[in-house]
Amino acid sequence: MRLKKGFTLIELLAVIVILAIIALIAMPAILKLIEEARKSAFKNTAYGIVRAAEIECSKSKLYNGVSERKVIFKDYEMGTEKINFSGKGPKSGKVYIADNCQVSIAIHNGKWCAKKDAEKKEVIVSEIAESICDIETELGLNQDMLKCLINNECDGIILPDDYIGTEGQWLPISSRQDLENITSDGPANNMIFGAGTAYEKIWNDSGYAGLNGRFEQKYIVVKDFNIGADDFVSIGQKNRPFCGIFDGNYNAIDGLTSTVGGLFGDIFPTDGAFSECIVRNVNLTNVDINTTGDAGGISKLIKSTIVKNVSVEGKITAENNVGGLIGQAYTAVINSSNFEGSIEGYENVGGLIGFYARCNRSVCGGLIEELENSYAKVDVKGNQNVGGLIGQAHIDEIRNVYTEGSVVGGIDVGGLIGYSNGYSMENVYTKTHVEGDENVGGLVGELYIDVIKNAYTEGNVVGENNVGGLIGYAVTQTMENLHTTGSVNGVNYVGGLFGQVYFETIRNSYSTGNITSGVSGKYTGGFAGFMVGESINDCYTKGAVAGEDSVGGFANGSVNATRIYSTGNVTGRDNVGSLLGKVHYRSEIDNSYATGNVSGRNNVGGFIGLGGEANITNSYVINDVIGTGSYVGGFIGKLDSDQLHYVYAVNNTLSGISNVGGLIGGLANNIPEADVDASTYSYWDTTVSNVSTNTAVSSSTEIAGRITNQMKQQSNYTNWDFTNTWIISDGHYPKLRWQN
Repeated sequence: MRLKKGFTLIELLAVIVILAIIALIAMPAILKLIEEARKSAFKNTAYGIVRAAEIECSKSKLYNGVSERKVIFKDYEMGTEKINFSGKGPKSGKVYIADNCQVSIAIHNGKWCAKKDAEKKEVIVSEIAESICDIETELGLNQDMLKCLINNECDGIILPDDYIGTEGQWLPISSRQDLENITSDGPANNMIFGAGTAYEKIWNDSGYAGLNGRFEQKYIVVKDFNIGADDFVSIGQKNRPFCGIFDGNYNAIDGLTSTVGGLFGDIFPTDGAFSECIVRNVNLTNVDINTTGDAGGISKLIKSTIVKNVSVEGKITAENNVGGLIGQAYTAVINSSNFEGSIEGYENVGGLIGFYARCNRSVCGGLIEELENSYAKVDVKGNQNVGGLIGQAHIDEIRNVYTEGSVVGGIDVGGLIGYSNGYSMENVYTKTHVEGDENVGGLVGELYIDVIKNAYTEGNVVGENNVGGLIGYAVTQTMENLHTTGSVNGVNYVGGLFGQVYFETIRNSYSTGNITSGVSGKYTGGFAGFMVGESINDCYTKGAVAGEDSVGGFANGSVNATRIYSTGNVTGRDNVGSLLGKVHYRSEIDNSYATGNVSGRNNVGGFIGLGGEANITNSYVINDVIGTGSYVGGFIGKLDSDQLHYVYAVNNTLSGISNVGGLIGGLANNIPEADVDASTYSYWDTTVSNVSTNTAVSSSTEIAGRITNQMKQQSNYTNWDFTNTWIISDGHYPKLRWQN
């Protein structure tokens, strides 16, 4: 028997066909396995989110005594309320964490919906549409709980913490008539609330003689309802304010139309049963308010009031003190609330609150004013003190808030707040286009504050004077973890983060947008147009900067800085530098660098355009420096009592008409050479710049030009610290160790 040495073509084709048939038969099973694996992975993601939510709730109860939360996912991102879990988040969905830390979840990844009810342990994954992937047990009290609160039918009912001890004390709200009953001059007794519902209750005023009667009761909305198109008269006025508890139970009150205020007029305590008023769990939709006075979707004025879990959607137009939720708020706590729509007014105009301040404790009680876990998606228009969230704020704490949309005004205009004077601001974010005239900022127009941390803006900002990607005009103590990504356009005092800023400390902050100031503009910078401060560390800019007089890739002014840098190109007329345009007063700059190209007319420098008693150590530039006039230097254009120690310049192009120097272009008037000659151990590359002289320095110790090969050898850097500060490798210029 003879074996074949190989396959014939027919045999080979037969084998291929057989393998293809096997693959076709097996493919559905393989695809099913892949699909099941993906489904299982998504289910595990859901369990991970549930577990993370339970942990967050436990921590919240332990440290804050507060736990009820609603976390929203949209476009793979979480909203204001957040939970910490590992892995990629879902495309959309929501998580509800109840007071008892039971978690309900409904999330969607574009294909599957993963759901878990609070009372159950198992996550169910099914292939249903994203639009119907929702929590079965939504926020709000169920029918049995409502009967307990309203009619005192409480056998076997366990109430959430906020309602314990109030059994049988509530009046039901189910219609416009019920709302009008609160303010009605009708009979004191036998007034029906919740007519036609399972919770119908008759009001009896006999037990409340001498008090504010129906203005100081507990109300709960028992179903969605439309308020009607007729003009609604707000509940509570100055001479008879509301101060009870109004609980919307997350039901929708639709179609509020008013020419006098909002759902409420005035909310504040008098001498009645409540020392603090409460509005919570309210959902207003399709609001339309148009008035010549103050206005807010919830109320035009509140004092000593807690506002929690409130949502308003619609449009509001008024004169002054205009907010999506509140017109004026004094010593109020506002938490987990939002507005979506449009706001228009003249002064103190905000997406959530028009005017927000503290007031005398003897008048407003013991609440500590604060705003947290809230947002606005809004278009705001006004003239003065105009903000995406608050028009004017004088409160202690603002935390975990954000805005999206547009803000347009005149003076003190900000993506978050127009004018602010307070203690602290933390975890704040805006994605807002901002336009104004003076004191215009992506976050705040004009700010006086002790501490601001973790602030971020990504919208574009346009103005005239004091225009900043973050803050237009700021006086602060401590700022850290700030950054902006949008472009900034103005005339005078224009900067990537700040137009003007006066501070004690700035840390870990940056700007990446392009910065432009107009013709005849003054003080333009990638980080700040003008700054004066005690300490700035670990900050940088990356955008291009263009202006006229005093233009810096980083800033102008007086700075004591360590580890700052800029990389964007810088264009101006006079006093132009890749890091600092014009230095004022005494400055200390250490461990810093610049790589953006520089062009201007007079006083143009690779690092600083015009000096001013600056002491610069352990710094360098690698860039092009082009001047069309006088005083052009590889490191400093014009030196004014500045000192350089352990710095170098590498300028591939270095050109000007007169006073061109490899390191220093020239000296300011009346500067003694003794001041200049105090500079030490600093160099420039004569090969690439083709400039062999340094016009300003005659006898300083080791101020010299080197050819490229020498600039790349450690032995030519006399007394430089290559152990702690610098690092150099063969064939390269030195770098600062912190860059690695």
